[in-house]
Amino acid sequence: MRYIKVLSVLLVSIASVAWANNASAVWYAGNKRLSAYGVYARIFTPSQAPSIAFVAPPGHSGEYNWVSAVGNGWVQAGWSYFPYEQYTQAMSYTEALTGGMYWNINFYGSQAWGTYITYRVENYSGNCWRASWPAVGDGDAWCGLAAPAEMQASLEVHGSTSNVANTAFRKVHYKKADGAWGNFDQAYWVENSPYRILDKTFLFKWNSVGP
Repeated sequence: MRYIKVLSVLLVSIASVAWANNASAVWYAGNKRLSAYGVYARIFTPSQAPSIAFVAPPGHSGEYNWVSAVGNGWVQAGWSYFPYEQYTQAMSYTEALTGGMYWNINFYGSQAWGTYITYRVENYSGNCWRASWPAVGDGDAWCGLAAPAEMQASLEVHGSTSNVANTAFRKVHYKKADGAWGNFDQAYWVENSPYRILDKTFLFKWNSVGP
């Protein structure tokens, strides 16, 4: 499935891979901070499974909602919902491309509808990062992504603009050089129509919705 994102890496500069919108039919709605050492957010699932269009061949239609460190590669954690291809529930996952190598996607069980999990991506030493949430402790780790990096929190829709999305991002934080955490404080919104941000009053909490 995630060959789609690897294709994006080949088609666009690696620094902008997470916001690419190209032939792989991907749309985003989120915010970012240009330079930091980590990111975490409470990422909610909608109250019930969103409607996802069937795209032939089977699969390649669904959505991700994640936090990510992006630079000369990326490290990501969040939830995924691809009902025709993977699982019929929202699934927590980690994923990374570092050192020029894609490390695949790792699923860790379901996130119930109408709940939140605090997902985190954090630099812990040199060019090494962890992707985690409370249930998996330290989570997964990779090296080869330069720090500091760009921090992103976003909805990512694949396959069809008929796919319904309504994801709440709350308490979106970035990690400072001294190790302290602060609220997202930069307005670098990304909205690929028909997906958009509801209410940009606060830079650290929003709903990504569509269509």
